[in-house]
Amino acid sequence: MSNITIRINRDLWPAVDRDDEIKSYSHSWDGNTVRFSDGGITITCEVEISEEEQARLVNCLVKEDRSFVPTWGTLTLDVQRTVQRIEKQVWTVACFVDYCFRRSPKGIRLTSLKLPKRHVNQSQAFPVMQWEFSEEEKERLIQDRNSVMIPFSVFEHKQIHMLAEEVNEVFEHIDNATEVPPYWALYGIAWENFSKNKSYDSAILILATSIETALKSCLKENGDKIANYLIENMASPSLDRLYLCAQYHTPHNFPEHFRKWLIQLAKARNFIAHKPREAQIDVLQIARWFALGEAILKAITDKENDPLVGYLIKPVGERAEDNFPPDTRGVVLRREELYKTGEESLHVIFDSGVSWYFRENTYSKLPKAQQKLPDVE
Repeated sequence: MSNITIRINRDLWPAVDRDDEIKSYSHSWDGNTVRFSDGGITITCEVEISEEEQARLVNCLVKEDRSFVPTWGTLTLDVQRTVQRIEKQVWTVACFVDYCFRRSPKGIRLTSLKLPKRHVNQSQAFPVMQWEFSEEEKERLIQDRNSVMIPFSVFEHKQIHMLAEEVNEVFEHIDNATEVPPYWALYGIAWENFSKNKSYDSAILILATSIETALKSCLKENGDKIANYLIENMASPSLDRLYLCAQYHTPHNFPEHFRKWLIQLAKARNFIAHKPREAQIDVLQIARWFALGEAILKAITDKENDPLVGYLIKPVGERAEDNFPPDTRGVVLRREELYKTGEESLHVIFDSGVSWYFRENTYSKLPKAQQKLPDVE
C-alpha cells in the first residue's frame, strides 16, 4: 500500500490557550488519516498500487530537474488510468472529511472544497496530490527523494483567447445592456464546480437552475403580459417542457435533440435534490449537460451552434492510438476557431480528464446506439 496525501486549506484553526501554543489533532480510520492543525487539513490515504504501476508512475513524475512539476500532459496513457483510479479514492475520502467538518456548527459556512494546487509561476498552478514514499519504496524506486507530486486530472485547462471583434462586442454590451440576468454567472459557478472542484452534485444543481432561469428569461422577453405573469407567479413546468415552449415561442434556434438530454438532467437534479444519498454519474454525462447548457446560452444571444454539440465521438486516424487509450470517448463541447491558425476545430472533452481540439477526419461520431448515457439511479 502507498501513502497518498493532499492538503486542504480551510478557514479553520485549532483553538489554543496561549499565543505561542501549537495544537495538532490526528484521527485514523479504514487506512486513512486526517490531521488538523494551523497548516490546514491534511488527508493521507493508503492506496493499492502495484510495483509495476509504481515504476511507471516514477518514470513519468520524476525528472533530474527538481523544479519540474508533473502535469496531466506528462503522463503516459497507461499511467493516466492509474492516476484516475488513485485520485478517485483520494478525492472521495477528502469529500467525506470535508462533509464531516461541515457538520460542525462552525463548519457550515465554509467555502466549497477545491483541489489543492501547486504554483509553478505567478500565472500557472496545477492541482496535485503527494505520494509519500515508504522506506521500501525509496529503496526500490528512488533513493534521493521522500515524496513526489502526482497531478490530478482536470477538464479544459486551455487558455481562452478573445479576438478583436469579440472584444468589441463585449464593449458594445457594456454600452447597451441595462440589466444583468443571473443565469450567466450561475453557469460559470456550475462549470467551476465541475471542471475545477470535482463537486459534481453541486455542479448539476446549479447548472439545471442556470438553464431553467435562462429559458424563463427568454420566454419572458418574447411573451405578453399574461405570459410574464404566469412565468413569475406559477410553478415551473418540467425542464424539457420549458425548453419546448422556448422552441415554439421564441425566435432562437434550440435544437430538438437537446430535449432528451434535458430530461436526463432534470432526473439527475431531482435525484440529488430529493433523495438523500450519493449519486454515481458518468462524467461524460455531466460534460454533455454542460455542452447543451452552453449551447442554449449561445442560442439566446443568436450565436450559431455546431450540430455535433453534445454528441459522443471517438478519435480516429494515425495519431489516435498514440494519444488516447483504445476505449476513449468524448463529448463535443463546441466548434471554435483556433486564434493562431484561424482553423475551425471541434473542442472535445474526454473521460480521460483532458480536452482536445480535433480537425476534420480525426474524429468519428459514435453510432446512435452508442450515444445513450445512463440515467442517474
